Amino acid sequence: MSLKRLSIHHFRNITEASLELSPGINLVCGHNGSGKTSLLEAAYFLGMARSFRTPRLAPIVEHDHQAVTVRGELADQPVSMGVSRSKDGQRTCRINGEDVGELSRLTRLMPTVLMGPETSNLVSGPPDGRRRFLNWGVFHVERGFEAIWRNYSRCLKQRNQILKQRSTAVEVWDKELCRWGEQVDRRRSRYFCDYQGVLADVCRLVMPGFRIDCSYLRGWSEDRDLLSQLEADQSRDQERGQTHRGPHRADIQVHVNGQHAATECSRGELKTLAWCMLMAQGKLQQDQQVDLGQSPLIYLVDDLLSELDGDFSGRIARLLTERGAQVIATGIESEQLRALFPLRGESLMFHVKQGAFDRVNE
Repeated sequence: MSLKRLSIHHFRNITEASLELSPGINLVCGHNGSGKTSLLEAAYFLGMARSFRTPRLAPIVEHDHQAVTVRGELADQPVSMGVSRSKDGQRTCRINGEDVGELSRLTRLMPTVLMGPETSNLVSGPPDGRRRFLNWGVFHVERGFEAIWRNYSRCLKQRNQILKQRSTAVEVWDKELCRWGEQVDRRRSRYFCDYQGVLADVCRLVMPGFRIDCSYLRGWSEDRDLLSQLEADQSRDQERGQTHRGPHRADIQVHVNGQHAATECSRGELKTLAWCMLMAQGKLQQDQQVDLGQSPLIYLVDDLLSELDGDFSGRIARLLTERGAQVIATGIESEQLRALFPLRGESLMFHVKQGAFDRVNE
């Protein structure tokens, strides 16, 4: 299933918009500030019930309005979905008219991969972003991971509270933390083993000539089990009131040509590498969706040409096209977008100006 129709109401500078989308390539061109990124943000909002640009609601709700609503219809099956959020924090999510309490139902129904200018932080930014990236990948290919991670996070919070109290009950929570933490690590390790191979394939196609190595750091010593690590760290943990090692400290380490990517690469190369990581995750996720007969991915690509070498952007566009997934890609110049994604078959192009979208007839 692809996103057949996207309807947007009072989302940033988009008062009302309804777009009939292609199941393949959808190109959106317009000047900066016209509403291109807001369209991608609205599509992301539909699948995630939140923005990728801000944690606050007020900026995404159009001025002089109290709520934002995004609706979508999926192709091939009679599935409709909608998300509304008001400035006072109320949220309503519906699938086929029925209220949905679990956001995971939305994300599984409309899985998206966001590829934007800020995603270079995936490589060069702090490790919490890479942990979220890792967990997101595991969530989509390992059933039950969401509950396991939630249980681990609950135990971690409880242990940290007890550490601050210097209570002997910490040993009880050590065992619970290990029970869930080792399950988190097993699933991450299994996922990452598959991910490394896919990433290597993507990097060979997009960044030939770069030797890229990616490794998973689980968050505690490889020479110890988690329980013995917690026992060894107990005094320091109690002194500081927090658990210093465990799956919540995991990271993905990326090297290019034997050096840390964050120091070795230019800004454009960092962005390209981050997008390779996202496309590799998308490939694993897409294969899983197909195997289970579920919705294919939607790639949301914001300003592909910005900061990227022409060869890099061309290879990325070609790889996305060959995957057969739905793509919504933005850019300023329509001719440059057409050069990257030649319009053929069911491909569509839209022009946006001040939040209003018009389909461009070829």
